[in-house]
Amino acid sequence: MRWVPPVIILVATLLMTAAGPPLWVVWDSGIDDGIYSIFWSYLAVILYAPFLIALMGGTAAAFRGMWISTRRTDLAAELALGSTRRQLVRAHVRAGAREGLAATGIGLGLGAVVAQLGEGFGPGYWDANALWLWLTVFAVGAISLVGAYTLVASWATRGSVAHVASGAPLPRAEARRGRRRTLTKVAVWCVALAVAAGVALWAVGGDTDLEVSGWRMAVTWVASSVLFALLYLAVPGVLAYGGARLGIVSARGLSRAVAAGAQPGGARALAHDALSRPTPMRTAAMLTVVVVMGFSTAMTVLSSGTWGRDAVASDLSPHATVSSVRLDTLAWADGLQTPGWAASLPGDLIADLRSDERLTVLSAGVLTTDPREVPIDAESSETETHQDVLLAVHGSAISALQPDARVALGMGPATEWESWTVGSVGAFAADDSYVQMDGERRETTMYGSTGPWSGVDRDWAESTWGAAPTAALLLYPAGDVPVSDVLADYDLAAVETVTFNPDDLAVYSQSLAQTALVTGCFLLVAIAMVIALAWSSQRLRAKDHATLLALGATPGALRGATALEAGIGVLTAGAAGVVGGAAVGVLLDAFFGTAPHGAGEVLAAVGFTLSVVPWGMLAALVVGAAALAAIGASVIRIRLDRLSPAAQLVEAQKAGLP
Repeated sequence: MRWVPPVIILVATLLMTAAGPPLWVVWDSGIDDGIYSIFWSYLAVILYAPFLIALMGGTAAAFRGMWISTRRTDLAAELALGSTRRQLVRAHVRAGAREGLAATGIGLGLGAVVAQLGEGFGPGYWDANALWLWLTVFAVGAISLVGAYTLVASWATRGSVAHVASGAPLPRAEARRGRRRTLTKVAVWCVALAVAAGVALWAVGGDTDLEVSGWRMAVTWVASSVLFALLYLAVPGVLAYGGARLGIVSARGLSRAVAAGAQPGGARALAHDALSRPTPMRTAAMLTVVVVMGFSTAMTVLSSGTWGRDAVASDLSPHATVSSVRLDTLAWADGLQTPGWAASLPGDLIADLRSDERLTVLSAGVLTTDPREVPIDAESSETETHQDVLLAVHGSAISALQPDARVALGMGPATEWESWTVGSVGAFAADDSYVQMDGERRETTMYGSTGPWSGVDRDWAESTWGAAPTAALLLYPAGDVPVSDVLADYDLAAVETVTFNPDDLAVYSQSLAQTALVTGCFLLVAIAMVIALAWSSQRLRAKDHATLLALGATPGALRGATALEAGIGVLTAGAAGVVGGAAVGVLLDAFFGTAPHGAGEVLAAVGFTLSVVPWGMLAALVVGAAALAAIGASVIRIRLDRLSPAAQLVEAQKAGLP
C-alpha cells in the first residue's frame, strides 16, 4: 500500500506520454502525425488538467490515506515528542515531491520509449511537440502526487495527539469550523487574485499592441491568465467538491431509509452506521466517482446536443432541388445577379411534383441579396464581392416535415443559417450578420452549426420584402424510390436541378459504445478505489467486526453491510456527478451550440438537448459501477471471513491497528 500512489502516477504518466507524439517522427511511418495535435497534445493535457489532477490526485490520496491510517501511532509519537503539525505536513509534502518527480520521470521515460517504438525508426525529423507534451504531463503528474500527499497529511494530523493516535473523527462542530476556515481562506485568496488581476487590466486598459507598449501587453496577458486560471480551476473544483458533499449527504440519507426498521446487528443497520461515520478516504473515493461521471456526463450532453442537431439537419437536407435560378453563387457564369425574389417555377411543374406520391416537397422562395464585400479568407485583408442566396421556407412546413427542426436548429425569425450545399452565405465581418435587399437591411443572428440549407424564415422575410414566389422546391423521398429516379420521369430542361447522394447527407452518429467504454475505463479506477477502501476499512474495523462476530453477528450480515456501504456510496456519488455534469453540459451546449434570442428559445434548446442525451447509458454506468463496487467489497469480506474472530483480532494487532 505504501508505494501504490507513486505507481498510480507512474502508470498514468506512462499512458499519457505513450499516447502522444514520439520525439523522432519518421517520414514514411504510415501514421498521420496530425492526429496527435487534434486528439492528444500538450494543449489537450492543459485543457483536461483539472479532470486529470482530480482523478490522479484523488486516487493517489485515497490509497495514501489507507496506508497512513495504519501509521497513526507513529504520527502521534512524533507530535508527542515535539514535532509540530506543520513540520509533519512539510515532511509528507517533500516525500510527495521526491516520489512524484521519480514516478513521473520513470513514467515519461517508459512512455517515450513506447511511443518511439510505435513510430519506428528511419529518416524523419525532431518533433518539439513531444517535448512540450512531456513537460506538461510531468507537471500534471507531480502536482497530482504532491497535492495528494498534502491533503492526506493535513487530514491525518488534525486535532489533538489523542485524535491522531486513535483516528477518531473530530467533533462535528470542530470539523465544521475547520472546514469553513479552510474554505474561507481559499475563497479570500481567489477573490484577492481576481480583484488584483481586474485592477491590473483596468489600469493598463487591456493593451495588447507589443509595438506600442510591451510592458502593458505583458501585464495584460499575465492578468488575463490569472483570471482564466481562477475560472478554469475554481469552477470545476467547486462543482467536484459540491458533488462529493452532495453524494455523501445523499448516501447517508439513502442508508437511513434502507435501515428503517432493520434489526440491530443486521446488514442494513451496520451499513447505515458505517456510512454515518465521517471518513475522508470515502470522501476521496466519492470525489473521484463524481469527477469521472461529472466530466463524462458534461461531454456526453455537449456531444449529444451537437450530434442531435447535426442529425436533424441531415434528415432535413434535401435529396434534390428544383429551382428557377442557380442556388450556388460559385456557379454563376455571368457575374452578379439582380437582387430580389427569384421568379416562380412553372405552375404546372409545381403542381405535378407536389401531387407525386413518391415525393415529399417543401416550397421555398429564393432571395438574392445586395452585393457586399466579404473577406477572401479568415487570415486575409483582401475582399471580394458576394451575394447571398437564401432559401425562405415557412416554419410550419418545416415543423410538419421534421417536428424538432425549428427548435434544434434555431430556425426562428431573424435567424440565418448556412449550408455548404444548398444556397450560399458569405462571411460577415466581426460576426455582424444581416440580410440586405434593395437597400432594406435587417440584422440577423447566425446559427452556430451547419443547417440543411442556407436560408431564413419565410414569414420573417416576407414581412420586410413582400410576398415570395415559389422559386424552389426541396425534394425528399416519400418511400423507397430515390428522388433521382422520380425526377427522371419529368422534363426539367427549363429549370435548374441538383440531386445529392443520400450517403453524403449522413452525419456521424453518437457512439454510445465508445462513450460507455471511455467512461467505464475511468469508472473502473474509481471502483478499484472503493474496493480498496472497503479492504482498508475492514482492516481498520477488524476489532469491531471480530467483537460483533463473537457477540453473535453473522458473517452474512457483515458481508451485506460491506456491499451496501460500497454500493450506496458509488450510487449516490455517480448520481451527483451525472446531475452536476448535466448542468455544466447544458450550459456549454447553450453557449456553443445554439443561437437563441431569448429565454423561450434557450429553454427550448435546452429541452431538445436533454431529449437526445442517452440517459439510459449514463444510468446503466452508475448502476453497474455500484453493483461492481458492492460485489468487490463483499468479496473482500468473504476473504476475511475465512479467519475466526480470534484470528482477525490477532491480525489487527499485528498490523498495529487501534
